[in-house]
Amino acid sequence: MKRTYIAVIMTLLVVLCVSIGGTYLVLNWDDMFKTYSDGYCLNEKVTEDMSRIDIARLYTDSCVTVVVETTAPRGHGYRAHGSGVCIASKGYNENATSGSYFVTNYHVISYACDPLYDGYNTQIYIELNSSDTHYPASLLWANKDLDVAVVYSSELNEMSIGWIEMKDRFIACENQDKVNYDEIFVIGTPLDLDYKNTLTLGNVSNNNFDLVELTGSNLYVYTQDREIKITQDPKATVGTTQTYEVIENVYENAIMINCDITNGNSGGGVFDKYGNLIGLATLGRDESSYAMNFIVPIYPVTLVLDKIILNNETNAKQKIFTPESMDLVVMDETEAFYASKRVTETGNVVDFPINGQYYYYDGKLYDKSQYSSEFNFEGDGVCVLRNDGVYGNITTDFIITGIDKNDLVKVDIKDRNDLLFYLLSCNQGDKINIYGKKLDGNSKSFTITL
Repeated sequence: MKRTYIAVIMTLLVVLCVSIGGTYLVLNWDDMFKTYSDGYCLNEKVTEDMSRIDIARLYTDSCVTVVVETTAPRGHGYRAHGSGVCIASKGYNENATSGSYFVTNYHVISYACDPLYDGYNTQIYIELNSSDTHYPASLLWANKDLDVAVVYSSELNEMSIGWIEMKDRFIACENQDKVNYDEIFVIGTPLDLDYKNTLTLGNVSNNNFDLVELTGSNLYVYTQDREIKITQDPKATVGTTQTYEVIENVYENAIMINCDITNGNSGGGVFDKYGNLIGLATLGRDESSYAMNFIVPIYPVTLVLDKIILNNETNAKQKIFTPESMDLVVMDETEAFYASKRVTETGNVVDFPINGQYYYYDGKLYDKSQYSSEFNFEGDGVCVLRNDGVYGNITTDFIITGIDKNDLVKVDIKDRNDLLFYLLSCNQGDKINIYGKKLDGNSKSFTITL
């Protein structure tokens, strides 16, 4: 991970999250017949002579608004919205109940899945851009690190909505297929529901695929009327009105664009000039004189959509592997750097105590002494901080630097997303060879079966 730490620290000060405020089958995926692709993918109607404007008109009802309504345990209600895109309709099983699948940002639907909101009563709705009707939706899968989520509405089928083809042009695609200042367009619902289907045009403005961006948010503790707004610390003193700036997420593989986006655009589709969905509008810097906005790649959703649909429609039990689903807590050099800097740099906006502890963005509170012992990792690889699962060989002092599946080609693991993307491509029963070293420098390798 090549990056200038001082520059990225400065990024934290100016980056603002453009958010709304969330039966086991053995199958050959390559040979699987995708029934939903017959006649419903809108990309099949895109022709070479169509402009971005022509394609955007075609996508009117496939780009949707994602509405989230929630009630806090103390009775306060919240309503917000983001954007989304239909990525499948009808599904694989002709006998299954028809429905549609939508991709959006994790932070758009975080009320429904973030442990921070345990006890909240949350409902997700899909609203087509051609009507004000709310269609109930359920959350099927989400990942905070990647800021992506997939939701499903059984009431929207292929007769009422078309789906859009996803294409990875950032991470695992061939070099000649990677975007390089390409023309793109964004469709979403900025600011208010009155602005559904707002189109903005622009380009990919930075093709540095190792770009790292951070988002900050205020951590609220109890207000004076004893009502809790948001807190990561259940022991926070009642009556305080203090807020603290914290790192909400570290985005790795972020892509810079110069399309205008703002609150409500989050989760909206970012398309290349051929009409392929290549990313989601996600965040922007607080730079009023220049459009410096960022998207997350659609790549991880392309890896898991087959499993999501099968699990939903056939009661399959295909597991989606991530460090979190394996009960692992991991950290790469970038994350470790920000954690350690919070207690070593005077004046850092995220260097603060809460009841004698320091906040770390994974939702846990650590005291100052733990930073020196747990967050001192440097170099390529992914360091295991904690293992609460069944894979005993993955010890808490182990750094993962390489991995291969079923004795195939070894892949280097340089950062968190390398590991995460690799695990998303794995299936139950795969034999995984893991290579690395312990914190003392001694090499270690072993094999696990997922």
